Amino acid sequence: MSYTDESWAKVVLDDHWKRGYPYLIRTSDGGFNAGILERVTDQELVFSHAAWIPDTGRFLARFKNALQSLEFHQIEPYPDTEIIINRQAVITAVALSGLPYKNANHSH
Repeated sequence: MSYTDESWAKVVLDDHWKRGYPYLIRTSDGGFNAGILERVTDQELVFSHAAWIPDTGRFLARFKNALQSLEFHQIEPYPDTEIIINRQAVITAVALSGLPYKNANHSH
């Protein structure tokens, strides 16, 4: 079965998750990811147009400005594929006004 086959997971409707909106996700390992939320299942969040953000700058000092400007120190877009994040690993999720890497220089 292909991982893109939606029959393997129950799609969940949660009012606080908005499909089609960009999010910044902080996970339990301290990492950040951003992307457009495509699906919410009982165990996972599925994102497209995603990027790993290994360096947000000084988190508390820059976080508010980074959310407004969508400018982070380092942004690494994933290849053109979906990423899946286990919901139990999510520490913080913040809706964004856009995708940060559309306005930033990509790190290589």
